[in-house]
Parts: sequence; structure tokens; C-alpha cells
Amino acid sequence: MLDELVTHYVIALEALLAGGESEGLTRRVGQRAAALHLTDDARTDAEDLVRRAYTARSIYAHGAPPPAKEKDRFPESDLPRLRQLTYRVLLRWLVLWAPDEKDQPQPHQQQHQLLDRSLISRHVASKKIEEPLRRFYAATPPADLPADVC
Repeated sequence: MLDELVTHYVIALEALLAGGESEGLTRRVGQRAAALHLTDDARTDAEDLVRRAYTARSIYAHGAPPPAKEKDRFPESDLPRLRQLTYRVLLRWLVLWAPDEKDQPQPHQQQHQLLDRSLISRHVASKKIEEPLRRFYAATPPADLPADVC
């Protein structure tokens, strides 16, 4: 009985908060990409860009006609920003969780949980995301330091 009740409560929460499977996925990916950034502005920009890119991808992948209004389309001028964001997210993922040669590949569940937790805990965000990334960028500064690191 307990398992059944818990299942019903979870279904109710999902129906209320997830907004549908694709919207939930878009939100999770956008928020997790944002969590890998060090300032509020960078996190907000990352989430917005990912959300808009996901919308554009969904329209294309499902064969829907492009939005009628130009303002609702993903602008080509944002493609370099999306590419840069993707590279930045990949680099930061590797900085935080690159496996040693002795490590076996692990599912990304722990990293996902940490990113999700960092969105609601300043302590987790600071200690597990921001400090390691700042140390990396201080030790290995690229020619073009990301704006959220400065």
C-alpha cells in the first residue's frame, strides 16, 4: 500500500510540476547546464539559450513548421553562442568529473544529482562546482577567459 501511495503522490507532483515529459527534459538539461556556470548572469543566459535551442530542435526533429513569428525562431546569430556554451559545458564536466585511468566508466547519475542539488544549496554549488572550476581556470587560464570566471 505504501509503494502505491508514494507512486500516486509522485505522479501528482510530476503532473503539477514537470509540465510534460519534453518540458521536463528541457528544464533539467537547461538547469544542469546553468549549474556549471559561476555567476547568476551566466547561469540565466545558459538556461535561456539551452531552452530556446531545445525548442528549435524539437520543432525540427518532429517535422513541425517553423514558428511564424521571427522572434520565436532560434536566430542563426546565436549559433556561435550555443557552440561556445556546449564547449564550455563539456570542458567543465571534464574538469569536475574526468575519470582516472583506473576508474571504470560510471553512469552520470551522481553528477546529475550533484548539479541538481547545487541549484538549491549554495554550499554544494560553492564547494563542488564553483571552487574546483575557479582553481582550474586559475591554474590553467585559457587565452580567452570565460566572462563568468573573471
